[in-house]
Amino acid sequence: MRPFADSFPGYHRRADTSARYRRFAPLFIDKYKVDTSGYDVIKGWRADSSYYLIAKKFVRDELDASLLREALLLGDLGIQYCFRSEKAFEKIAQTYLPIEEVSKDIYLEKYNCRDNNARTNLYELIESDRNTFKDTFSKYI
Repeated sequence: MRPFADSFPGYHRRADTSARYRRFAPLFIDKYKVDTSGYDVIKGWRADSSYYLIAKKFVRDELDASLLREALLLGDLGIQYCFRSEKAFEKIAQTYLPIEEVSKDIYLEKYNCRDNNARTNLYELIESDRNTFKDTFSKYI
């Protein structure tokens, strides 16, 4: 069973700078990694700072694995796609959208609101009775 195949952010990015992460993340990743070399497109959560906070909490054994997927959905981060081959790019339909000026005031406020909500909800989830601290990162190394 690969409970983290599509949910652990450490495969291609470093989620934490702690000695614990540097020591144990490579072992965890080696054990649960998915070979993506044969894929043309990879779909996953769009990462931002609240996403990495979730990863840090998990790596530090502060969040049960059973709650990890739920935690990753807290910030309404959305989904991102990585197109890895020419074949994938050939399948993309060309779409023309009107060019608009993007207001950082509007979108920065929306980002900050989403991030604050994600963090608040994450801390509530961590403090909840559902988080038993028994099914944590260390168990999977």
